[in-house]
Amino acid sequence: MNLGNPGVLWLLFLLPLIIILHLVRKKRPTVVVSSLLFWEQVVREDSSRLLFRRFRRNLPLLFQLLAVTLLILSLADPFLLLPQEEKNVVLILDTTASMKAGERGGARFEEARRRALAVLADLGKSSRMLVIEAGSKPRLKSSFIKDRIALRGIINEYTPTDEAGDMSAALVTALAFAREDDQIVVVTDGAYDNLEVPALKKRDVRFELVGEGGRNSAITQFQFRQTYGSHEQFEVLITAANFSLQPIEAHLELFMDQSLIFDQPLSLGAGEEKDLIFPYSGIIGERAEVFLDYDDDLEVDNHGYAVFSTIKEIQVLLVGEDNIFLRSLLESYPRVVLTQIKEGQKYPIHNDIMIFDGAAPPFALKGNVVLINTLAVDVPIRLLGQVRAPGELKWRKSHPLMSSLELTDLNIFQAQSVASGKGVETLLDSGSTPLVSLYEEDGLKVIHIGFDFRKSDFPLRVAFPVFWGNIFNWFYSGELAESSSHIQTGEPLPVKLAGKPGEITVQRPDGRVEIVEEQNIFYTDTRTAGFYRIEKESKSKSFAVNLLNHNESDINPRYQEPGRAEGERKGKVSGLQSTAIADKAPRSLWKFAALLALLLLLAEWYFWVRES
Repeated sequence: MNLGNPGVLWLLFLLPLIIILHLVRKKRPTVVVSSLLFWEQVVREDSSRLLFRRFRRNLPLLFQLLAVTLLILSLADPFLLLPQEEKNVVLILDTTASMKAGERGGARFEEARRRALAVLADLGKSSRMLVIEAGSKPRLKSSFIKDRIALRGIINEYTPTDEAGDMSAALVTALAFAREDDQIVVVTDGAYDNLEVPALKKRDVRFELVGEGGRNSAITQFQFRQTYGSHEQFEVLITAANFSLQPIEAHLELFMDQSLIFDQPLSLGAGEEKDLIFPYSGIIGERAEVFLDYDDDLEVDNHGYAVFSTIKEIQVLLVGEDNIFLRSLLESYPRVVLTQIKEGQKYPIHNDIMIFDGAAPPFALKGNVVLINTLAVDVPIRLLGQVRAPGELKWRKSHPLMSSLELTDLNIFQAQSVASGKGVETLLDSGSTPLVSLYEEDGLKVIHIGFDFRKSDFPLRVAFPVFWGNIFNWFYSGELAESSSHIQTGEPLPVKLAGKPGEITVQRPDGRVEIVEEQNIFYTDTRTAGFYRIEKESKSKSFAVNLLNHNESDINPRYQEPGRAEGERKGKVSGLQSTAIADKAPRSLWKFAALLALLLLLAEWYFWVRES
């Protein structure tokens, strides 16, 4: 038997007080007799046994003592722990990044694994268990099964990921599978705000809370931004936060393709968050990584990763007489490898872009082609003649090729007079003839420019390099823009590459290599932060996967279960019951004790009335 309010047992001092009251002798009346000769002998014989005889014959005293004892016991709230009906259990394991936090007793997830195994050990013989992994989204690890060996294997393999979590979604999933009398046990560190799942109030839910907070700082944002109008001027935006109760002194390091770019001291006060912007000029590589060099309790959020969507080299073939304006511009692009030949010379085999300046293509066209003051049999544009000083210019400012161009006062002294056929789109028109048109069909992109640059002032205008920048971006659909990109851990990774469908190799940051079929479109196992690379034949592409989550990096437990005192952690009380008594229910006895005390008082009153 257990007592819910043992402090009232001090009232038991009333028992000896009752006995003392019964020992007090009544005042006897004085009676005059003729002789005491016979009374003296009786008094001597019975004086030693008189006290005990009085107790033996005093049933009301016994009833009073028992009644008072029972009344005091009822105030102490006695209860028994009786085995309750065996329940099925839905076990939720928190696998978010904060569970990797290291503490004095080891990583949080190690304690969480011990707690989960204890829940399994207390599972009833006929009960079943379902296991849910609570990461960025809920994942079922098993159905309702009784197989203890299989369940133990699932729990022993439990390891957290680099994901931010959604515990509310996991609880909603558990409620969808659990019956009304099933128990839901959540093994978590509580490193999230209070949950908004109203249905939990009506269900049997127990939280096994692990973790006590700790020291942690993190990178919560990492971006590269290209300075407008410059190919080699950038801004690096980094946000660093300190979630500890003490200030820290750290170093912020930036690597480009594993080469250290800068190393800067960083001071953060307790709970402070800083946005840092650094200018950077130089050649951009394929991968960048920022590292917060500070020894704290969680390593994964000390890193930020970025991959740049760039093409390292573009093979450009320029065919025709030397045009110093065009040649100088193309040679100025850092990623353009220019090859210039005259009409009739041998053509290189591989070219990303072919530019025919006044020279007619001698073969069927494919790929990316620019025709300057010339035509091709593959393109439905027919030459009608020549036109001098075309009229007022109108252009489609909304089209990417015409973006940011100002051509109002452009002077063109002579141009081709052409007629456009089916599929040709006019972008710059003089009223008398189209001046810039484009044509697309399967495997072919053609831009037709109907005038010689040397017979205009176009090369002398700011619009000239802008126009050619638009041409490159249109051919490559924005792939030339220097921009960093990343996805969050747990988000799907697109694996589509150009070419025929086939198998794709995925190189993971943990060193594993996986083969996936391209028709799957997305690769979903991105629960580890770092660089991923997908490859198919000669084509490849890299992706950056980051945690970068403010809430997940705050490893201090914030969820407070209703009714739980602030200090009730580390398994002293787990939810409403300790793990050791989780399979038993309390049965209160105070009503029975109070009822029995009342019956004893009635019996005591009956004997008192009868004797009187």
